[in-house]
Amino acid sequence: MLKISIPVIDVFTGCMTRILLIFVIVFFAACEKDILVVTLHELEFAADATEEQFLNVTAYRNSWRASTNYDWIIINKESNILSVSVEKHTEINSSRTGNIIVRAGNATPVVVTVTQFAAAPNTLLVDPAYISFAANETFARTVAITTNAESWNATVSAQWLTIEKQEDVLVITPKAINSGLLQLSAEIIITAGNAKPLTVPVTQETFGSYINFDTAIGAYHGNKLNTGTAWFFLELYNNSDPDVGIIIEGFSTLPSSADDFMLDEGIYFVGNGAVMTFMPGNLFNGVLYPTFFHCYNTNNYKLVNGGTFTVSLSDAVYTITTNFTARDLATGDDVDNIRLRYTGRITFIDREQQ
Repeated sequence: MLKISIPVIDVFTGCMTRILLIFVIVFFAACEKDILVVTLHELEFAADATEEQFLNVTAYRNSWRASTNYDWIIINKESNILSVSVEKHTEINSSRTGNIIVRAGNATPVVVTVTQFAAAPNTLLVDPAYISFAANETFARTVAITTNAESWNATVSAQWLTIEKQEDVLVITPKAINSGLLQLSAEIIITAGNAKPLTVPVTQETFGSYINFDTAIGAYHGNKLNTGTAWFFLELYNNSDPDVGIIIEGFSTLPSSADDFMLDEGIYFVGNGAVMTFMPGNLFNGVLYPTFFHCYNTNNYKLVNGGTFTVSLSDAVYTITTNFTARDLATGDDVDNIRLRYTGRITFIDREQQ
């Protein structure tokens, strides 16, 4: 009898072999690690660096990505290039370090260390170190600023002066003469980069009891308001600075002769036409009149609205003193104790003969 043997086991074994082979291929393919290559693992930047640095990134089989948790590190991916830049570092005592992590599939992540050095200390010098204005000085003074910082700034809170930045110079100007009894003071704060801020003290002296003037201009007009009195105009200032002074318009006794006009001696009060009164200051259609304190070179004006002025006369030499109150046009503030004094001769010109 003929016997036929069927290789069942061989068929089974062959199938199992093929399945096992496929499994091994898939297993090793799955276990194969991706390859990631980054050209540099460390980057260094100066504190004020503005240029980017570039890394070449090569990743096989999978795309790559980069991330950082440091907000001062700026990264940008483009093709196989990773660009890195940093924000400006202003600390002068310490550097700072961060990192970038580059990943690709199951490849081992690459850590790129980023170091930014401490900032170089800025220098700041001022010359002069302080400013002192005379009581009647309203011209500008300057302070030279020397620094290696990119820029500098100046601030002041006082209202009696102005400051202006001009390249490497700070221009300081009082708004008016100091007519008060107390010295004015201010502190200007200068800053530049990370340099230690500097303080420039500024003062404006006081005359003490009075601000003294050395020049007087006078005029009068007989019976101008039909009151039987003479209107007079009087301007007091210093010859060295005619832009700063006071104009007073008031009334005195009408002289019997045009050549005989003299201011009445005594105390003058606010009024409007009576002998030994003066008219208060006003602003009408942009025109100031008739009694006001002026500082033309800084456009600062005070309208006299009260107080008194006193006239005494000895051997044709006047002594005129004031104790006015006024309103500051720039600030709207009331100003007390405007004490001015003039001693000298005054020639009054008859306006009717001009």
